Amino acid sequence: MTPSPKISSQQARRAITIDFEGNMDSAPSLIGIHVEGTVRHFILEPQLGPLTSLTNRNYVVERSDLESVLADLDRMSRSEDRIISGFTEHEKVIVETYCENPVLVDWFSSVYVNAKKTIGTWANRRAHAGEIDKVTDRSLQTYMGLIGMKYKPGCGINIVGTSLTKLRTQFQQGREVGALSSGAKRRWWRILSHNTTDLTATHALLKAAVSPK
Repeated sequence: MTPSPKISSQQARRAITIDFEGNMDSAPSLIGIHVEGTVRHFILEPQLGPLTSLTNRNYVVERSDLESVLADLDRMSRSEDRIISGFTEHEKVIVETYCENPVLVDWFSSVYVNAKKTIGTWANRRAHAGEIDKVTDRSLQTYMGLIGMKYKPGCGINIVGTSLTKLRTQFQQGREVGALSSGAKRRWWRILSHNTTDLTATHALLKAAVSPK
């Protein structure tokens, strides 16, 4: 595994933070992108595309495909000199597994930063200094607590995969978006909320981890 490069506080502040959502061992269904405090979501799974018509002033959701999103990220990263970060190696593995354009895969690998490594080093340093207890559960949710963040009610670990499956099942049964149950719609909002929190927390933690002392 290639070690993540050391990044500056300015790079962390300006980083493009991404987070994929989907079912295990499947192509990603959704990607969230955080830039300068703004979050956009792109539905990548064609079957879930109609969900873009579920409007909500809290979220910007569009349809796209993995290669198109990566090509846009490539242009933004190059033209604005921004790194791309995610909480673990998961995002890099997704791109390597499901992107069919080798040029985009090579580019992504060259700019991607696994934020968890930097955040973990920061947390260990604080624990050694006696500022916090030693972190043994290195999950994003645990690290979020160090900066006073938490998921909204109904969101959190293990909610996304189940929710996507239930939404997918309703479409397979011939349901139109307007006919989705209120529970199904709540599941969709929770997926977006969960993803938004993951993005915001990863970006905030990365900034905290490399901020000047």
